[in-house]
Amino acid sequence: MTEIRNPDMDELAASINTWANSVFPNRSDASMFMKLYGEVAELVDATDDECEGEVADILIMVLDFAKRKNIDITMAVTRKMLINMGRKWEIGPNGTMRHVE
Repeated sequence: MTEIRNPDMDELAASINTWANSVFPNRSDASMFMKLYGEVAELVDATDDECEGEVADILIMVLDFAKRKNIDITMAVTRKMLINMGRKWEIGPNGTMRHVE
């Protein structure tokens, strides 16, 4: 039986990027953004049963992009969360969250 191991985000990004390079070697930032936009739209319309797959598709796109740009995603998210936790937040008039500082 094969053992399943949970990779960290950077290992996962590297694996996704290797796969994407072999399947979509000519992808561009613009084509990736358009695909990501489509995946977000699918999540908006997803049923509860479909959400897991749609969230995974979005994360796959983001991790591939991060790897293409040599972003250490674990450190980037950690640094950004420290910033976010230090901000004040409110719900805007259209119902979206936004920082006020």
